[in-house]
Amino acid sequence: MALLLAFAAAPGVGGSSCLAQSAPGDESSKKADWEGYVGGGLALAPTFEGSRRMSLQVVPMADLTWKDRVFLNNDNGLGVWALRANGFRLGPSIDYSEGRNNNGPAHGLGKIAIAPVAKLAAAYRTDFGEFTADAGRTLGGDNGLTVNLGYALRIALADKLAIEGSVGTTWANRRYMQAYFGVNQNQATGSGLPVTTARAGFKDIEGGVALHFQPVEHGFIRLEAGIERLLGDAAASPVTHRHWQPVFAVGAGYQF
Repeated sequence: MALLLAFAAAPGVGGSSCLAQSAPGDESSKKADWEGYVGGGLALAPTFEGSRRMSLQVVPMADLTWKDRVFLNNDNGLGVWALRANGFRLGPSIDYSEGRNNNGPAHGLGKIAIAPVAKLAAAYRTDFGEFTADAGRTLGGDNGLTVNLGYALRIALADKLAIEGSVGTTWANRRYMQAYFGVNQNQATGSGLPVTTARAGFKDIEGGVALHFQPVEHGFIRLEAGIERLLGDAAASPVTHRHWQPVFAVGAGYQF
């Protein structure tokens, strides 16, 4: 589920940690090769977008950069900042799409396979947060194209505690929308749902908040909560049983 992955990496594709501490005058610490964190956790989230059924899922939590060039995070996967200038970053990455199982409320709609996603990601960091954008084409699975726009802010509450907030929206092309929210004749026969055509458009708006606590030098704990509101044909689809999609997560890991 895209929403779940997005919140696990707030404040976005930048990958730098506001909690990392450097000794005064220690340039090697300030320019450390590795910045950010890696870890894992548990999340309570809808079984698929539009589902009213919630399930407990094991999720990765990553927001990591190497030499301010190579990045790994939950928003955009593994990539390289090919262009960097005055707070702006642009580069390609490879991510993956979770697809959808053909069970539970989705029975009869057919399985959408897990597939790689080729992306172009961009970020612009300011003193007031970070603006992010990415375009991704799924290579298999739904074979769709999505464009994500977001803004995130991280505020230090104490020496080892920060709060993060994020908002965002996703536009999806017709192929993506039809795969997840449309119903063809065969699917209608198998599921009992009416034949439905889902058009391209903005499919959701979302927001989230996270607490990031670093109780020891290299260890962290994260608590997260988010909400997604489906829009347009995604909300009107007979596949969708609930417009509001909540996510709750807790995780821990290693802070660089």
